[in-house]
Amino acid sequence: MGRIFALIVVLVFIGCQWAAPDAGHEAVVIRKPMLFGHGGVGSKPVKTGRSYFALTTDVLYVNMQPMQFTVHFEDLMSRDGVPLDFDSVIRLQIIDSVKLVRDFGPQWYELNVKAELVNRVRQAVRKHGMNETAISTKAIEEIDDEVTASMAEYIKQSGLPVKLIQVTV
Repeated sequence: MGRIFALIVVLVFIGCQWAAPDAGHEAVVIRKPMLFGHGGVGSKPVKTGRSYFALTTDVLYVNMQPMQFTVHFEDLMSRDGVPLDFDSVIRLQIIDSVKLVRDFGPQWYELNVKAELVNRVRQAVRKHGMNETAISTKAIEEIDDEVTASMAEYIKQSGLPVKLIQVTV
């Protein structure tokens, strides 16, 4: 009888998948039943620890720590028509992993934030000349402040569950 019970336990765990997020991460469960029930994104994230799910369930790990994304600009024209090369950095932190995956998908940055950041940096840099941008810290601070404010407004309006920490050009 003990062997049959052990065999059943082993078979149950072979047919399972698990989520074991590290510290600073959460796992979002996407259920995909084969026969019965309904699928979709689970309503609660898996925090640290281990949880078991059906084999057809996908587990998506989400980094909840502040993240930094860099965009490189080449030959971006200043107000006086001089091409500039520089980098822009945006720092974001996810505040709701389930809403992010459910409403925006796993490629949320590439599909929702990156193009907006590029457009807003381009618009802010075009307002300043090359010498002003290259020499004056005031011009850089104005660009940083303008892009940060406009990105914060975009994030709020779009409903992205992320916190904008900083934008640096």
